[in-house]
Amino acid sequence: MKAGVSTACLYPKQMEQALEEYGQLGINKVELFFNTPSELKENSLVRLKNILRSYNMEAASIHPFTSEMEPFFFFSDYTGRLKDGIDLYRRYFEAAAFLGAKVLVFHGDYRQNTYPWEKGFSHVEALWEAGQQYGVEVMQENVARCKSGSLNYLLAMQNALPQMRFVLDCKQALRAGHRAEEFMEKLGNKIAHFHISDNKQGEDCLPIGWGNTNWEEFFDNLKRQEFNGFLVLELYFHNFQQVIHLKEGFEQMNKWINITNRML
Repeated sequence: MKAGVSTACLYPKQMEQALEEYGQLGINKVELFFNTPSELKENSLVRLKNILRSYNMEAASIHPFTSEMEPFFFFSDYTGRLKDGIDLYRRYFEAAAFLGAKVLVFHGDYRQNTYPWEKGFSHVEALWEAGQQYGVEVMQENVARCKSGSLNYLLAMQNALPQMRFVLDCKQALRAGHRAEEFMEKLGNKIAHFHISDNKQGEDCLPIGWGNTNWEEFFDNLKRQEFNGFLVLELYFHNFQQVIHLKEGFEQMNKWINITNRML
């Protein structure tokens, strides 16, 4: 397993600036959160790749800024939109492949949408298959405001799409009324990527070590599941005080990972 930090933590700073700051701090594994179409253009991708190379950084995953549009493209019977949605996401897949990222984080359908789960799953499968053509894996994230905030929904997706793997976001689990451990217990090794944060009563998104999470137990669970994906620190800008707090969390995660790896 590996530790990383999302560029989303420094939003609204430009992604290039966030990468530079991370590189200077020694944060060498990142999730790239795209925020606007121009960042998908060739000249922007070349600049991002040059920054990654200059600091010997690894791109763990990418996160599309069009997550809010996924219900529109992928969860209706309008076949033209499904085709266009897949074509739109091919641009992300191309960007991910160019930058060396193997995962695209997918939010999926809103809770309020009445579109049948089974039909939606078939559309997600089509998107997943498109990603495979570029060596990029679409992974469903649990998001409280989406259907994926429901553990039952994720279990149904797992049953319908055995190839599908998942991103577990600890804060989103709490916002949906669950503990992260519930998802880990039910989904097991189908969880292949994490968005990590600490928490305590009344605050569900804190830097590592600022909350009450039992990290020893958390990493014991990962060890039992033989987890070998990325643990990406994902905070909002108002949840921490200085960029150094991201580095501290990154280093602490690496310490736990090293201990866990020695025990495997």
